[in-house]
Amino acid sequence: MKLISFVDFLNTGRLGPLHPGMTLNEVAGALGPPAGWIVNPAEGIAPHYWVYGRHLEVSLRFEEAAYCDWFQIEHAGDLSGDAVSLNDDMAIALDGLSGTSPMSDFIRSIADIDRVSIQLISPSHRPDPIIRVGDVQIICCTDEDALDPGYSLSDKILFYEKNAEVDSIYSYFRDEERRRNNAAYLKQFERVTISGRAYLDTLREHA
Repeated sequence: MKLISFVDFLNTGRLGPLHPGMTLNEVAGALGPPAGWIVNPAEGIAPHYWVYGRHLEVSLRFEEAAYCDWFQIEHAGDLSGDAVSLNDDMAIALDGLSGTSPMSDFIRSIADIDRVSIQLISPSHRPDPIIRVGDVQIICCTDEDALDPGYSLSDKILFYEKNAEVDSIYSYFRDEERRRNNAAYLKQFERVTISGRAYLDTLREHA
């Protein structure tokens, strides 16, 4: 069985042979046939998600040719142990991380910390933090009721460090136009974005 480095995936957005932008045939060649699929009835009968075991879902986009628009590590909060199987041929070596590792461990796993940002969106939309590394997004979850709306930014960082767990991890295919469209979409929400370096500095200041 081939072991794929989890930390390499977080840094590059590539999960072994899999990366966003691959054609459907390339995905099938790299991963083999899916264990299942999900169809969106509103968009026809073609499977829009290929499912590989419990933890890997590949989203397909159908334009001139079908290709991988993004993929995700689903149920990431369950990741534990030394490695987690994806299919019969591949497994993720977790490199000391798990679904319950604090956010700081994920941030420190990135080779260039200046690529890391943490997005905090208004609780009226989504209170959970998102760690961004290029086109990789680490979606974390928290107990919404325990987050005091009067918390300062430092209070929120300390709260997330203690309570947040990873929910899912996405790797997106985005050219410059898609990045601009995503930035325009996010402008409708009240949000705060801080750097990974600022997050770790806050933890050190309150240690």
